[in-house]
Amino acid sequence: MIKNIKKKKLTILFTSFPDFSGNSRALYKYMIKKYNKQMNLIWVVETQSAFNALSEKGIKCIFKESEEFCHAIDKADLLFDTHGQFSNLDLKNKIYVNLWHGIPIKKIGYWLDKKDLTEMDIVFLNNVSNKTDLLTTPSQFSSSLLSVAFNIKIEKVLTLGMPRLDDFSSDDLTSKFEKIIKTKKQRYKKIIIYLPTFRQGCGRYNDGTISNNNILNLNDYDETILLKYLKGNDYLMLVKHHPSEETEIFKTKSGNLVYFNDSDLGKYDMSLNELLKCTDMLITDYSSVFIEYLALSKPIIFLDTDISIFERNRGLILKDKDLWFPGPCVSNIKTFVLEAQKLLQSDSYFKERRDKLKTLFLENSNNNCKKLCEHLFEKNNFSNKSLSILDSKSESERGFSNNEKMDLEEQNLKLDRDIEELNKKLDNIYNSKAYYIYDRLKKVVKIFNKK
Repeated sequence: MIKNIKKKKLTILFTSFPDFSGNSRALYKYMIKKYNKQMNLIWVVETQSAFNALSEKGIKCIFKESEEFCHAIDKADLLFDTHGQFSNLDLKNKIYVNLWHGIPIKKIGYWLDKKDLTEMDIVFLNNVSNKTDLLTTPSQFSSSLLSVAFNIKIEKVLTLGMPRLDDFSSDDLTSKFEKIIKTKKQRYKKIIIYLPTFRQGCGRYNDGTISNNNILNLNDYDETILLKYLKGNDYLMLVKHHPSEETEIFKTKSGNLVYFNDSDLGKYDMSLNELLKCTDMLITDYSSVFIEYLALSKPIIFLDTDISIFERNRGLILKDKDLWFPGPCVSNIKTFVLEAQKLLQSDSYFKERRDKLKTLFLENSNNNCKKLCEHLFEKNNFSNKSLSILDSKSESERGFSNNEKMDLEEQNLKLDRDIEELNKKLDNIYNSKAYYIYDRLKKVVKIFNKK
């Protein structure tokens, strides 16, 4: 098998949500420049608009679940995704790299209580746990968080960085940025961006409250105060909701407010992180986007209007609010204006806190794509580290080859045993809940907060 792979041109599949975004997009852009025609790089998309846009740019792409997709999966040597999209496939003789889409601060996966997991969740998490060959993060602390979330062995979670962090190194972004905001950037003294989190509780309940009456979801909201603050200081505020949760909040028309979405980013081939680089301050609530924003050393303000509901329905990992929020937390419009102005007028306000968290979460955040590729490839082929992954998978898969010869009755009996085994495994995970890592994390947080 190794000899055949050494001779062949590697076929590599990418996918993401939304299409052509996040870590997969950043890694693809690096690889298409570095390896050009030495590898067969293919994008798997779900929407017609993405297919058309990528095809126009000469990017090879196919539709998910199409006949062409089935052929591509069969030939693929390596797969990258951002939301576990490939984890339900037969990945024999392939390397599956889970890039994920951020560092979790709210509970996901096995950080959630057992009662909050559906049967679909359990199957998904089992697939991700069993089939992930490598997951990459920008720090050891982040690796521990994701190792617990997906029950992935810590030796498979490597601190090789996060590909989309490389987008912060992009240059010449002003033209694209001005197309999105539809005006000149220099018209404004400061650019503020508001990115709220996804609140639909993995589709089962709301993680908090959303107000259709005000932009920032604040108590005692008075829109005239916000607009007066923005206009009076020549500030522009950008607003983007989570791609899974486009709300029906009334969009106020103002020269100091701009709403945009993922379609706008795709239209001008700009990533969210590239856009963030053009801003001066981030407003968010419980979204992990702030962790990546720390790389820019710019101020962050947090809206915690519904924190009690959020903690009750979803919850923060490690239940430590002080750990997660390196900026002022506000719940009403007047406090928001006061704290925002402090942050924008003083570089030192909350700077020490931001710098400390940056070292905790982003200790290995430079040349992210390069480091991952150097780990996986040697020139235009697999590295010895990658080949060792394939060898170990080949060894384990030999023991299951006879399953294909089972008749229907035997397969049903095996399925029943698998379900029983899966329930036992789930109980074992929750009985331990990777507490050897969990305890380590709690100790790190205590030491961190004392500094």
